[in-house]
Amino acid sequence: MDYQQVFSTLSELLDKYLIVAIMISLVVGIAMNYFGLLLYNFAIFLIGAAVGLVVGGLVGAGADSEIIKIVIVIALALIGGSLAVFLSNLAAVLAGAAIGGIAGAALGSGEPVVIILLALIGGYLGYLFYNIAIILSTIFIGAVSLLYSYINILYFFKNDAAPWTFSKFNSYISRLITESYNQGSLDAVWATASHDFIVLTLFAISGFIVQIKFLIGYNAEEVENNTNKDDGGEQ
Repeated sequence: MDYQQVFSTLSELLDKYLIVAIMISLVVGIAMNYFGLLLYNFAIFLIGAAVGLVVGGLVGAGADSEIIKIVIVIALALIGGSLAVFLSNLAAVLAGAAIGGIAGAALGSGEPVVIILLALIGGYLGYLFYNIAIILSTIFIGAVSLLYSYINILYFFKNDAAPWTFSKFNSYISRLITESYNQGSLDAVWATASHDFIVLTLFAISGFIVQIKFLIGYNAEEVENNTNKDDGGEQ
């Protein structure tokens, strides 16, 4: 299959039906920019759930009742999905803890307290950096998609705003050249690029704030649930 030809044909179709491309880019941009971490964890959950479904089908094959089979399959799918998300985060924690432990051994001359403390700090930082890396990568995709939508929405309301079409997606310079030509000045290149960069930055910052709130809120909820469980156990 000639993937370059397929992509070229798809680009031409999307350019022809620009409003469709804009709507797709807008939806993808909003989803990735503001809910990227949630979507990533959901994708990991689905992978684990798929494995759980297969295992559940094998385990439940010997059950006498259809209801029991369904319960087993659903239960193992949920367990598989949850376990996949947990293990993906656990891997980041263990990697950070290992680095922290090595640093503790080097800095603390083998003192167990220093090693344990730095391992705990490293584990937390590993978890944090892992999630932040996901957030930043999804924000990049989301913010660029939103910028594309923004530029082309302006095109519908301003005749002098050059559209950024999918066929030119890999050459942003074409937009700047078109703006310079339309306005008859090289200053338009700097003005257009600065304007687009500011819009892109605003999208990225807003996405980062929203996703960090999701991350902090999720962790705070987990801590609260664990605290409530501990209080209930003491009573």
